[in-house]
Amino acid sequence: MTPLDLSPARMKSRWRKLRRDPAAFADDLPWPLARALAVVGLTGAAHAADLLDADGRAIARDWARKGVALRRTEEPGRYVLEDSNGRAPARQPQRIRIGSHGRRLVACAFDADGGFLAGAEIEPEAGGVLALPGEAAAIRLYPLDGPEPAPDRLDVAPAGRGALLRLARDAGAGAAEALHEAWPSAERRSPEPTAAAYRAWIRRNEPGPDDAPAIRAWIETLTAQPVISILMPVRDPRPEHLRAAIASVTGQLYPRWQLCIADDGSESAAVRDILDQAAAADARISLVRLGVSRGVAVATNAALECAVGEACLFLDHDDELAPHALALVVAAFAQAPEAAAVYSDEDTIDLKGRRSAPLFKPDYDAERLLAQNYLNHAFAVRTELLQRLGGVRDGVDGAQDHDLALRVAEAGAGLVRHIPQVLYHWRVYPGGGTLSQRASAEMRAARLRVAADALRRRDLHEDAAPGARGYVRLSPRLSEPAPSVLAVVPTRDRPALMKACAAGLLGQTAYPSLRLRIVDNGSRDPDALALISELARDERVDVIRHDAPFNFSALVNRAAAGAEADLLLLLNDDVLVVEPGWLAPMAALAARADVGAVGAKLHYPDGRLQHAGLVLGLGPQGIAGHEFRGQAGDMPGPQGRLLVTREVSAVTAACLVVERRKFEAVGGFDEALAVAFNDVDFCLRLRARGWRNLWTPQARLVHLESASRGDDAAPEQAERFAREAQAMRERWGEVLKADPYYNPNLTLEDESFTLAPVSRWTPPWA
Repeated sequence: MTPLDLSPARMKSRWRKLRRDPAAFADDLPWPLARALAVVGLTGAAHAADLLDADGRAIARDWARKGVALRRTEEPGRYVLEDSNGRAPARQPQRIRIGSHGRRLVACAFDADGGFLAGAEIEPEAGGVLALPGEAAAIRLYPLDGPEPAPDRLDVAPAGRGALLRLARDAGAGAAEALHEAWPSAERRSPEPTAAAYRAWIRRNEPGPDDAPAIRAWIETLTAQPVISILMPVRDPRPEHLRAAIASVTGQLYPRWQLCIADDGSESAAVRDILDQAAAADARISLVRLGVSRGVAVATNAALECAVGEACLFLDHDDELAPHALALVVAAFAQAPEAAAVYSDEDTIDLKGRRSAPLFKPDYDAERLLAQNYLNHAFAVRTELLQRLGGVRDGVDGAQDHDLALRVAEAGAGLVRHIPQVLYHWRVYPGGGTLSQRASAEMRAARLRVAADALRRRDLHEDAAPGARGYVRLSPRLSEPAPSVLAVVPTRDRPALMKACAAGLLGQTAYPSLRLRIVDNGSRDPDALALISELARDERVDVIRHDAPFNFSALVNRAAAGAEADLLLLLNDDVLVVEPGWLAPMAALAARADVGAVGAKLHYPDGRLQHAGLVLGLGPQGIAGHEFRGQAGDMPGPQGRLLVTREVSAVTAACLVVERRKFEAVGGFDEALAVAFNDVDFCLRLRARGWRNLWTPQARLVHLESASRGDDAAPEQAERFAREAQAMRERWGEVLKADPYYNPNLTLEDESFTLAPVSRWTPPWA
């Protein structure tokens, strides 16, 4: 018997695996009974570990271990930290942490070694104050202006599901401030489901064997039942995987198919025997042998020469199709006779046949397809179009699928349709051909060549460079001369915010033609008025005074009226510039004839993600929400969606660039939407006119969200917020229920991109 490895490294690895996927952990146990019992026990242990690691409980353990406690003061929401002798700890706080504890938020101060110093529970409806003991300490938070303050008090105000922290120093020559927004870490969720969660989702949402009769009955009702040809180049796969791939075709519920196999010089006798037996067993299987290996493109084209179907679907020699895949492909083409191609969602399948890592894709996105082949599998193309294009292009092995998708989309005028169902299972295993080739120099060169050729065909002026995770980094070039930009920044009585914002625009932004228009919404603060007067002395700055109740739409429209710049940049005064080249890619994209609004990648001050595009229907109001808000700022997102410029339904007006003529063409912002959702409405009106809205990760800024005007959940704002939400529902109705750049298999409950318990997609046989 193999000795049990109890080394620290091994135990740590096993613990991580248990926390990540208890079911997979149990699968590794050698005895069936042990596996069955372990699934229940280990799942419970993992959930218990999650509870013990939750912020509130971790804080409680810290308090107990250190022998300290919080004493409630007479002031509501205020606590002070004391040890068993009633004294404050001597160590000074170095960082602040926000966690969740039931319905409350917990603000905590820690020393440099991670030791707990002070904390306060904050009710969702009210703020709180955390008194920091001892002399003033340096807190590692993002300062708005000047040196980092040395606070002796921390004010905590609610901000949505998070909290807005204000560090104040009242002693000495005046007050100093820093703002920081934090979210409960316990609410962050990984978008990739565990194996157990995905298996449960499959049982609820995918047809099973019991549904086969209903699907076959529905197929019989189809007036058109075209033949679908499956093209499968083969080069020495594992025999068992080849058998599974062929079986996934012969087991299709839709009977009118043709499997075109091109053997690219396989040397394995077992592989050759499997192919011969399959061709002999079913007349729908065509087999051609090339004799010697000539590459995947040549082999695929050899299979194409055998095709007699109206459409061709591509299948790798070790992957599998879902039993209902061809039925849905036929239905998709029938519903969209003009479509040049269709594609589906996909997942991975391992050596034991276990499925994981689902990729739920958006509808067709021409911008994203330039940088990565997110269409991938399953991909089916009209045979006539495929033959007219000359099939798969030789000489770009490793990127031939991306090249074909780009050429098909161009020839088909972008008429590519998406089936939001997992119809393709991509085999992954150590040493698999696709995996081993990912990082090859030849593959990277092929990707760049494919992207450069597509840019040239589309007359787009962009530079292509290798990107992470197999995508191509495309950098749009500004025209000569660069389009002029007018930055519109509304503000009121927030001199620290406005000063930092203006400094970033005028002193830290590398752009050749940029002006700033400040819209002063009735400032009264002497420091704010002095700052605005000082900024107005810069020849690049002008100021408009608008003394009326806050209405963001009216402020923007007032500033845009009479503007002579080519582009308008809408920017909140709580947005901070962190790198000089952020504006150029936004301006270059917005200047395109087919582009409407362009949005940026916005971070919270601690680096977490705040904005990466708005998803329609997301959140409790059912209007729109920010995808992945509060998650790690450097996360790539599913299929690398946060690494590439892509189409979105809407972007936030906290940082938005649009051509002035397009702004005027749709009538600017709707002033009936004074605060909330006016940017969503504006972007949807642009989209309705045929302009695409884009989000780019190449423009990165910091956003202290709602720092200057407050939170929509505050009682005084609630009535207005509800009224504007209702106006959006009445105006856009069904549009809000189906964002083409999201997926009906993903949740609308929050911004986590996790699975929806029940898919919003209805199968045609239902």
